[in-house]
Amino acid sequence: MEMAPEHLNSPPAVLFTFPVRNKIYIFTFLIRNMKKEIFKKLIVEWSERELPETMDRELKIDISGKKIVVVTGVRRAGKTYLLFSVIKNLIENKHINKRAIIYINFEDERLGDISVGDLEELTGAYYELYGVKKDKVWLFVDEIQNVEGWEKWIRRMYDSGKYNIFVTGSNSKFLSAEISTSLSGRNLTYIVYPFSFREFILAKSFVPDKTMAYSEQKTAVILRFLDEYLVYGGFPEVSKEEDVNKKIKILSEYYNAIFFRDIIKRFKIRDVDLLDKTIRYSIGSFSQQFSVTKIYSFFKTIGVNASKKTINSFIRYAKEVFLLYQLFPYFRSIKKRLQTHKKLYIVDTGMATLFDSDIQRGRLLENLVYIELLRRKEEKATIDIGFWKDLSGKEVDFVVTGGGSVEKLIQCAYSISDNSTKEREKNAILGAMDFYKLDIGYVITWDYEAEEKIKGRKIKFVPLWKWLLDAKKLP
Repeated sequence: MEMAPEHLNSPPAVLFTFPVRNKIYIFTFLIRNMKKEIFKKLIVEWSERELPETMDRELKIDISGKKIVVVTGVRRAGKTYLLFSVIKNLIENKHINKRAIIYINFEDERLGDISVGDLEELTGAYYELYGVKKDKVWLFVDEIQNVEGWEKWIRRMYDSGKYNIFVTGSNSKFLSAEISTSLSGRNLTYIVYPFSFREFILAKSFVPDKTMAYSEQKTAVILRFLDEYLVYGGFPEVSKEEDVNKKIKILSEYYNAIFFRDIIKRFKIRDVDLLDKTIRYSIGSFSQQFSVTKIYSFFKTIGVNASKKTINSFIRYAKEVFLLYQLFPYFRSIKKRLQTHKKLYIVDTGMATLFDSDIQRGRLLENLVYIELLRRKEEKATIDIGFWKDLSGKEVDFVVTGGGSVEKLIQCAYSISDNSTKEREKNAILGAMDFYKLDIGYVITWDYEAEEKIKGRKIKFVPLWKWLLDAKKLP
C-alpha cells in the first residue's frame, strides 16, 4: 500500500496519498467528527441555557416514557414551549438532572446539512461529554422533519431501551400511515393548535371563573378580549402583543415562514406565484363551501393558467403544514363524503385578517368554533366532525359524532337580532335534528343567550365566550 511520507502530516496530504477507498473513509470520518463537535457544542449550550418562562397549555401529554411522544402542528403554535414546559416539570417535580436531558432543535442553522447517518454522532457526543448513564436519558428533538429518514433512527433509539423520547415537527406527515408503520405503535401523537380562548386570556393575566356571567364588568372585559381573539387569532406571540400593527407584522412573518420554508422548500415548488394565488384564494374562502373546480374556473377568468391537479396539490401541501383544513359533510359512507363539496377552514383567524381586514364576523366565529372542536377532539379521540346540508339547501355548520353516532349539532350565527336570520337558523337546525333524531341543538352566537322549546325539541342559544370557556371547566 502506498504510504504518505512521514514529514507530510496535514490531512490533505493523507487524503491525496491514500487509496481511494481509504480517502473516502478518512473524509467520512472527518465529516462525522465535525458533526459530533457541532452536537457537543449544542449539548453544552443547552446545559448552560436558562429555560424561558412557559405557560401551562391545556393539552396534556404523557411523560411516562412508555411511548415515543410525537408533537405536531402548525409552525409557531407553541410546540417548542410545550417541550420546555415538560422539561421544567421533569427538573422541578421529578428531580431529573438537566444533564440527563438532551434537547436539539434541528432548525438550528448549524445543522442545515444534517443527514440521518449523522444522528449517530448526537448520542456519541453526549456520552463523550457526560459518560454513560444508569438511568434513561430524556431525548427531545425539535422540528426533526428536516432530517430525511428520522423515524427509523428514533425507533432504534427507543428500542434500545436507553431513552425517553419526545419529537416535534410542523408537518402532517407525522400523522401519516408511513410514520405509524415506521414506529409500529410505539408512539403517541398530539396536535398543538394556537392558543384556545382560555389560554389567550390567561396569557393576558385574566383568570376566568364562574362569577363572570353575573358581573357586567367582567363580561365586558371578556367580550373585549374575545373580539381581539376573533380578529387576530391565538398564536402565542400575537396574543401577547398589544400593538395592532405589530400583530399584523408578526402574522405576516409567520405566513412567509410557512409559505417559503414549510411549503416551497419542502415540496420544491417552482411556480411560486401560482402557489401564492392558490393559498390566498383558499384562505379567502374560509368557512365556506369550496372546490378545486371553483378556483380553477376563477383562475381562467383572470387569465391564470393552472391545472386542477396542480391546484389540488397546492391545497394538499397547505393542509400538510396545518395551514388549511377541509371539512366533509357527515355521511356514514366515506364514498359519499368524498364525492360532495367540502368546507374550508384556516388554522387561525389572524391569517384571514392578514389578507382582509373587513371580513364578516360570522365567518370568523364559525372558524373559531371549528378549530376549538379540533382541540376538543384531541381530548376525546373518538369524536369526528362534519357538516349537514339537505336537498332544500338547509345547512348546519357542525355535526359532532362519537363512536359512529351523532352526538351534537352546532350552528353558528354571529347575530340573530334580525328575526328572519333567527328563523332561518332555527329551521336549519330543526331540520338536522329531525334528520338525526336528536332532541337538542345548539346555536352559538356572539352574545345572545336563550332557550326555546319547539314541538318537544330544544334549541339552546349559547354565547361564544361561554362555549369557548366551557363553564364545566371553570373554578
